[in-house]
Amino acid sequence: MLKKKSLSPPFFAILLLLVLPCISLAEESLTITTYYPSPYGSYNELRTYSNTYLAITSGKVGIGTTSPEAKLHLSGTADNAMIIDERDWNNKAMIYFREGGGTTYGGYVGYNGLADGLQFNTLNNSVEKLGIFITRDIGNVGIGTTTPGSYKLYVNGNVYVAGSGTYTGTWAVSDLRYKTNIETLPNPLNKLVKLRAVKYDWKNKEFPGKNFPEGRQIGIIAQELEKEFPELVITDKESYKAIAYDKLTAVLLEGMKAQQTQMQAQANKIDAQIDAQAVQIETLKQQIASLKTKNK
Repeated sequence: MLKKKSLSPPFFAILLLLVLPCISLAEESLTITTYYPSPYGSYNELRTYSNTYLAITSGKVGIGTTSPEAKLHLSGTADNAMIIDERDWNNKAMIYFREGGGTTYGGYVGYNGLADGLQFNTLNNSVEKLGIFITRDIGNVGIGTTTPGSYKLYVNGNVYVAGSGTYTGTWAVSDLRYKTNIETLPNPLNKLVKLRAVKYDWKNKEFPGKNFPEGRQIGIIAQELEKEFPELVITDKESYKAIAYDKLTAVLLEGMKAQQTQMQAQANKIDAQIDAQAVQIETLKQQIASLKTKNK
């Protein structure tokens, strides 16, 4: 007579392990609910309770989208697409950029807590080059400085303008305390008369990237100005020249003063001649009167 043997609990556990994968294969998807810390593994797609996706497709990562179009694609309806939080105000919450997978960074962008503003900088051999800074409080922009002060745009350095511009309330640093070897410009009239004001059109078709303005223009030829006032002309890396029109006003000022001096000298000379002629006329009158008296 055979005896019935009861199945032990370990046997049921082994049976479940063999059957469950078969059941899972028949389903369309498998949902895994995990809690921190999550198990180690590779995931093609993770979804939170609020249907926020973290998807990986062909080496691209998408947050909020299952079809990322770039190495990192953020998508959503919230105002804050991404937040970088640096708790120490003396530090910088930055995104750094480098080329070719090397170890040398080319620049960074982010928030500078110490200066209290958004900052765009370049790095050259780990040496920081200050680029653009925007203040957090009123949005003033500094180029080459983190302290634009009350100016909407503060440029610490030279500015090269290829196109045209409209300026209201511009200021250029000119404090005596910054300067040395000061000399009054000698009479520039002889040089100014050699210059010419010209009308011209920009070659927009040949140089589309320069964004030159359309229509007839009035100005001075840089090569002609350079012969007389080389301090007012600069040459770029491509050998094209530009004029510091703002400094030309100083030359015109001294030219106007020199012209005024010449005009005053001529006026004084004419006045002296008129006075001399008046004396001669008076002398002639007296001589005529004397002759009339003798003839009576």
